[in-house]
Amino acid sequence: MKSELTITPKGDTLTLLEGKALELKHPDKLKISGQIESVNKYMAARKATEQAYGSLQHINRDLAVITVDDEAMSIHLDVDPNSPFGTEVVGTLEMNPDLLKFQLNQNYKFSREALVELIRMNRRFFADIVENGNVVSALQRLKISTTGSLEAGSDTRGNKESAFKKTVDSAVVPQTFVLFIPIFKGQPAKKFVVDLCLDTTENNVRFWLESVELIEIAQADKKAIISAQLADYLDYCIIWK
Repeated sequence: MKSELTITPKGDTLTLLEGKALELKHPDKLKISGQIESVNKYMAARKATEQAYGSLQHINRDLAVITVDDEAMSIHLDVDPNSPFGTEVVGTLEMNPDLLKFQLNQNYKFSREALVELIRMNRRFFADIVENGNVVSALQRLKISTTGSLEAGSDTRGNKESAFKKTVDSAVVPQTFVLFIPIFKGQPAKKFVVDLCLDTTENNVRFWLESVELIEIAQADKKAIISAQLADYLDYCIIWK
């Protein structure tokens, strides 16, 4: 069967090019990752937009799936799970890096010098700047003294008596201080009490920081933040892991 091609030029010149056409290229799958608000902002920006049905960023309520991982503190939007090219957006609630420096509730042991440096350089996160100076001064003035005696037995059987006593003037060190710092990245600052704990080693003293109040606030805020991001899209398919 003979094929015919009819061309009707619109101008005075008709140019014919010969060669190999470009290879068919599939679109790249769009994956977006950001803070916890990412899914909400992505969907809000596409409300009432005129995108063709079936386009890669068109959001069809009957097809889109939102997955929430409470432990990983993430919200995942799959615009079209049936399409290998469907857009995916992930929003993650991350701990504030400045808060992580304090190693709260991690049983991490600071030397006196390291803790003084940490507290001094992060004065902006203290609810009371004067309290910051008091804690630094108390740690620097902390005194440790050790006394001991050793007596060897005379029965040639290796019996010996030893007694050591270590005294730490810990009364000068405050038991608590108050931080005012965002718990999660991009979220408002929260105020909570921190316990300043210490213990002695053979020739030094080690410190660690704890906060029961931080655990309680973080848990409550995490649930509230995630729920707020989903509030406008409860008519979508939402899967909780």
